[in-house]
Amino acid sequence: MPSGGIPGRTHLGPEERGRIEGPRGSRRAEEHPDVPYGGGAGLRAQEGHGQERTNLRSGRARASRGEDGLERGGPHGPHGAPWGCLSLPGSLPVFWGCRALAGDASFEMSVRGVLRALGLSLEDLSPQACCGEPIRSLSITASCYLSIRLLALAASGGHEELLIPCSKGYYMARWSLDLMSDSREVYEGVSRALSSEGLDVGSLARPLSLVDLLYREAGPEGLASSSEELGLEVALHPGCYLLRVRPGTGEGLDELGRLRELLGAVGVRAPYYPGMLDCCGGSLSTTRPDAAATLAGSKLKAVRGAGLRCLVLACPGCFEMLDKRQEEALKAVGAREPVPVFYFTQLLGLALGLGEEELGLQFNSSPVSEILSGVSR
Repeated sequence: MPSGGIPGRTHLGPEERGRIEGPRGSRRAEEHPDVPYGGGAGLRAQEGHGQERTNLRSGRARASRGEDGLERGGPHGPHGAPWGCLSLPGSLPVFWGCRALAGDASFEMSVRGVLRALGLSLEDLSPQACCGEPIRSLSITASCYLSIRLLALAASGGHEELLIPCSKGYYMARWSLDLMSDSREVYEGVSRALSSEGLDVGSLARPLSLVDLLYREAGPEGLASSSEELGLEVALHPGCYLLRVRPGTGEGLDELGRLRELLGAVGVRAPYYPGMLDCCGGSLSTTRPDAAATLAGSKLKAVRGAGLRCLVLACPGCFEMLDKRQEEALKAVGAREPVPVFYFTQLLGLALGLGEEELGLQFNSSPVSEILSGVSR
């Protein structure tokens, strides 16, 4: 955030704001040339693989092999239409992060449910450990080591990619890779720590965000052809960590654009509204709980002020502030009207025909039932 800015608010110029106010196409950031990965397909530009995708709208499923040697075509969605997914060999390893491990059933169940509907098999990374973010203010090298260790563990298990559905965990992985490229001291410190437990800094899995995985495996076209339109207009809360992935590259805004496209494909419109980029307050929950509650309450008031029916988000930390602690947040700003809060995967799952219990909706604390009773399924 620029110095002198409003606390809790991400400041953007006119061009950047224009990108948020309207969806845009996808763009993959270039891989960093200075940090070695374990090899393999990884994240590739959508443009380079668009011609190899299954034509889902016409229903013509055709398997083919791309330059990475992986076969496309295959599993069917819950409504019977073929998915145009990249068929991954074996299971995809996943690092859940502390929120899921501490009991955020809504997050884990909805992610598992949607990916299962896509025909993807997940394998929990062992051990799950920590992404390193909580100790970043104590030791940059130690926090970087914890994050990179996850990528090294995945690679040591023979995997080329590691799914990190938590926005904060994914941010930490990308931040750590960039930091190792920029700092020889950090690189050498991480390398020594990994070597002490038989891991190799030269063999790392690629971090993969949940939005990128869904965009790659199904994309807006795949979702549209295999789902029911929900017919909702919602307040999307991207969260700080999604927006700040690799600052200065525009990757965070691209991620937001892809997320809005995925939601739009299932009949969920996510327009810009005042306060869309504001912080949930989670980063202050330990040091300034009063300020944290005020920021969360202000976000909830902004949703109601914009006339939007519910709040949709991607980050487990934001879910804690805006769903689990909503009563406290509303009280902090003198508001009374509660706001239904969903993970975006819960809405995708509903559109794909998954049951409410499969998606962990019974564990949401906010009044989601008022939305569930009205969605067209």
